[in-house]
Amino acid sequence: THPANDDSTAWDFYPGDTLNVVYAVGCGRWATNELKDSPERRELLRANLDWAQKAYNGEDSNGNGVLDDWEDQDGDGELDRYILPSPPPSPRLHIEVDAGKAVLYWDNSPEDFEDPISRKKDFEGYRIYARRKTSGIDKQWTLLGQIDKINDIGFNSGLDVLRIKDEFGNPSYTIFGPDTFYYKFENTGILNGWPDKNVFSVTSYDTGDPATGLVSLESSTLENRTAVVAGQAPVEPGEEWVTGVYPNPYHAHAAWDGLGVRERMIWFYGLPPKATIRIFTIAGELIKTIDHDADTYNG
Repeated sequence: THPANDDSTAWDFYPGDTLNVVYAVGCGRWATNELKDSPERRELLRANLDWAQKAYNGEDSNGNGVLDDWEDQDGDGELDRYILPSPPPSPRLHIEVDAGKAVLYWDNSPEDFEDPISRKKDFEGYRIYARRKTSGIDKQWTLLGQIDKINDIGFNSGLDVLRIKDEFGNPSYTIFGPDTFYYKFENTGILNGWPDKNVFSVTSYDTGDPATGLVSLESSTLENRTAVVAGQAPVEPGEEWVTGVYPNPYHAHAAWDGLGVRERMIWFYGLPPKATIRIFTIAGELIKTIDHDADTYNG
């Protein structure tokens, strides 16, 4: 069985041929409160059926029933169907912490993502989120910021507002390990230590497709979520020692405290190479003495 013409509206059948028929059930929500047929309601139904057809076509973007050379996205020589629209992936994320702040860096890899259905690079912008470590995995995220391209969609902030720049104001980058990062966002006012252990995530989202009713799609906050603890940065040689501890006082079983033994911690910072640490109850009872030696410390 094969199409008899270019637009696949006619097919040739020969003895012994088989035809695989695929059905889709399309639904259209009410466009108004009136329980009757309307052009608006039929338009919603047509849009949904159109997406069902596009999903079934998959790599067969022109719908001719065969895999043309330029349609083979994964290069396997086979026609893959049931491909749905997809948001750009989340960027690679790196976080540096200091006293009272977390600095987020991310790359620009989502900007080159091509939607598997439209075959367009429809990246629109980034969103920066944070939540407490003790929150649910996918709940209580707070939107800290959002940037998007300058076009006829969204807020039109421009991506340059968070782009890393050199001393002359030109676009630049920062390298951590093998990765290069082009954007930077500082979250300040974070309490040091466990009480404000935060989880951060940067997502990317696309333009959507207003013509077909497809809303903007956003990557998952779980893709690059990273937990950090704000605290004093290591002291460089010659700098003044700033020694401290957090949380102080420590309250066992507090809402922000970890659940496992490895997560219930007291953090010391700015310790000299050798030090004696004494831990007391609020009543003044000595409960622990620790001899700190940087040469043998492996915690």
